Amino acid sequence: YPNVTLWDLPGIGTTNFPADQYLKHVGFERFDFFIIISDTRFRENDVKLAKEIQKMGKKFYFVRSKVDIDLQNAQRSQRNFDAEQTLALIRENCKEGLLKEGVQAPQVFLLSNFELQRHDFHRPHATLERELPEHKRDALLVSLANMSLKIIKKKKEAFKSKIPHYAFVSAACAAVIMADFLDTTEIKEALQNNNQALAVDKIKKLLERAENTPLNIGITGESGSGKSSFVNAFRGVDHRDNQAAPTGVVETTTEVRAYPHPSYPNVTLWDLPGIGTTNFPADQYLNYVEFEKYDFFIIISDTRFRENDVKLAKEIQKMGKKFYFVRSKVDIDLQNAQRSQRNFDAEQTLALIRENCKEGLLKEGVQAPQVFLLSNFELQRHDFHRLHATLERELPEHKRDALLFAMPNMSLEIIEKKKEAFNSTKLVLVWTDPHCSGLLTAQVYRWKI
Repeated sequence: YPNVTLWDLPGIGTTNFPADQYLKHVGFERFDFFIIISDTRFRENDVKLAKEIQKMGKKFYFVRSKVDIDLQNAQRSQRNFDAEQTLALIRENCKEGLLKEGVQAPQVFLLSNFELQRHDFHRPHATLERELPEHKRDALLVSLANMSLKIIKKKKEAFKSKIPHYAFVSAACAAVIMADFLDTTEIKEALQNNNQALAVDKIKKLLERAENTPLNIGITGESGSGKSSFVNAFRGVDHRDNQAAPTGVVETTTEVRAYPHPSYPNVTLWDLPGIGTTNFPADQYLNYVEFEKYDFFIIISDTRFRENDVKLAKEIQKMGKKFYFVRSKVDIDLQNAQRSQRNFDAEQTLALIRENCKEGLLKEGVQAPQVFLLSNFELQRHDFHRLHATLERELPEHKRDALLFAMPNMSLEIIEKKKEAFNSTKLVLVWTDPHCSGLLTAQVYRWKI
């Protein structure tokens, strides 16, 4: 977003930039607002600058940086350390000092430069969004890092509201949303006939269809293997939540249950009953769970994969669908290994578990088994990123986005991939007037979070 520029200004009050000449030197008029940063208390020159900005009718915000260091120091020195209480104390201390120096209604935000999403980052964003002129708000919004679900949802809303503007082009032009798996014929025809209202309607329906592509994931395995915990973790739902799949030490899944993703109801995880119990014998299992409806299966085991897991995998393989083995609860294996091994090595232990599972499955006749080691309580650890990359690679193209957007935002890599997917749809303006020539392209974003 080259239209959004952050200006790194020299420190105020140095010999090169004395406070009384500072605003003139930096070209005060060009800036929409100022952020005044300090890593301790705000000093005399910060106050002078704030007062001058205030006189000239522009907005400014105080940012107290490096609060993670303050928290670490407080934690070391205080017996009854409370992070929120410490932050509140720092915030109030800054405000009181600024008020005492005559700064009117100072707005102070506490940030960590290395973990920007923590502490007060969402507060300055909300404040800037509220206080900026309307025509500047979108510029700020789209340039923000995609570090939270809230910000990405706001981007989605902002870009959806622009669809009619992108579709409404002059009679000399035709506009077409381009995506490899979408049929744009009707939109082209509407625009070539100068029927912009119909084009807008078709574009909206096309985007809705792309956003509502169904993805059905079957989660299966033996009773007690951690299927329900995986369903909850994948959907980002706490096991105590009303939308959670029930978990427990007894057989809690006694029928096929659908658990739609809370943000993407087109993505459904199906918690299937444990295979091989008296209620669901292995030879009738696929028929009972309606095998055909699932895009792929995840077969979960909390120890080695057993006879019934192998039978199921072979049947799925025969029918030409994809399946993936997930070895759950590896955090427990690591704890046990750490207690019992003198020279414990976590990566070596995980590699041994992974190879042991693969060898056992190959021995039983499963072709090229793909095994992923996971902890249901810390899904971002171990093999989760490998599982995501594999699913992304092997799913049909029109299903990939549905999977990607449903993934929990547990790493920068996943958020960056979502961002790339959002940016993938192009709006192409094709001049159809015989007096015009050339091709103009502009970006349209499909924000799906």
